[in-house]
Amino acid sequence: MKRFALPLFAMAIPTSVLAQDAGTGEWAGYYAGVQIDVLTGGDFSFEGVPAVTGDYEGFLYDFFIGHRWQFGRFVVGGEYDLAFGQPEVTLTGLFTVSSKPTIHRIGGEFGFDAGRVLPYATAGYSFINFDAEAGTNSANGPFFGVGLDYRLNESTTIGFEYLHHDYGELSLIPGLSTELDTFGMNFAVEF
Repeated sequence: MKRFALPLFAMAIPTSVLAQDAGTGEWAGYYAGVQIDVLTGGDFSFEGVPAVTGDYEGFLYDFFIGHRWQFGRFVVGGEYDLAFGQPEVTLTGLFTVSSKPTIHRIGGEFGFDAGRVLPYATAGYSFINFDAEAGTNSANGPFFGVGLDYRLNESTTIGFEYLHHDYGELSLIPGLSTELDTFGMNFAVEF
């Protein structure tokens, strides 16, 4: 399903909204905000043990801060994001646990000023730490995705973002790796 999420998300952006004016959304500057993520997909894979798979269910709660620069209609930026929550992690054939992941993300974005709307692509690097009854696991790897911000007024925006995370091997369980998809809604203030 996740292979189709990016094109479906892009198709959901109304063309009339993107073409509503000639830009001048003034997206440059610092911003900070909060986001709630739904875990839309997650896959565990155990090297050499195809019967063991897994998924996530639950929410993550994010705080983020970033800065954007604008060059005509094009917007580039960088962002740091801290996410945490308590979703359930189910490993088929093994167990289900309530984990407490903490995710650190740092990445860049490239967007297009469409006036009150800013569609963008983003990519970067992420570190995840799981606190569970069995112990603490960690992993890291790249992420990428797409987003859309909408300007409510001169200093506030709402937005939507899809991200795919590709983590490597977990620190406490050699051979077990994980991928994670999130779909989030956010609110930000510019300053």
